[in-house]
Amino acid sequence: MTQLSDMGISGSPVSIDNNNLPYSLTHRLITSTLPALSIAPFPNHNLTCLDMSVPKTSFTSGIPVTTFVNTWNYLLNN
Repeated sequence: MTQLSDMGISGSPVSIDNNNLPYSLTHRLITSTLPALSIAPFPNHNLTCLDMSVPKTSFTSGIPVTTFVNTWNYLLNN
């Protein structure tokens, strides 16, 4: 937590899975979304930063996932 505070990142972790913008005004966001491509030994590490790892559709419904687009827009513009 100290390192995050030193970088100016405040607030409690909020899941983007079941919360809406503005995510309680925090910049500590988490997700339980599974990556599209899993790389061992840390399968979720690249989930939000490598395009090949970001899921494009829901695994259960096949519907396009827009959560990450909205979340990145929030993080970069607030």
